Amino acid sequence: MYIVVFGTDKPGMVAVRSSRFDDYRAYLLDHPDHPDVVVHHSGSTLSAGDPASTTISTAIDAYSGATPSEDGTVKNGSLIVLDAPSVEAARAFVADSPFGRVELFGELHIRPLVWVVGRPD
Repeated sequence: MYIVVFGTDKPGMVAVRSSRFDDYRAYLLDHPDHPDVVVHHSGSTLSAGDPASTTISTAIDAYSGATPSEDGTVKNGSLIVLDAPSVEAARAFVADSPFGRVELFGELHIRPLVWVVGRPD
């Protein structure tokens, strides 16, 4: 089942996100505790006002990208498209991630996705 994950960081978490990003990216690429989860797309979302973020980096592969705010300067969230056996499995996957373990997200939406255009299979 395809699942979309959209998480928005808690305010003031720019340094936490930055310090955990490399581990988070590695986790998305290799997550042996969740062999039934496939990451199809992942990217950071952005908001205005972060002087520490001057570039947008892609997180995974050709399916990845960032969603900028009006001025596109601050990473403040994550967008992930997964293939997982259930929403509960996706929740466990996110909770076990480096971002999940430090409770980075103030808002987290995890929902089934009816993928119509550009579906990988």
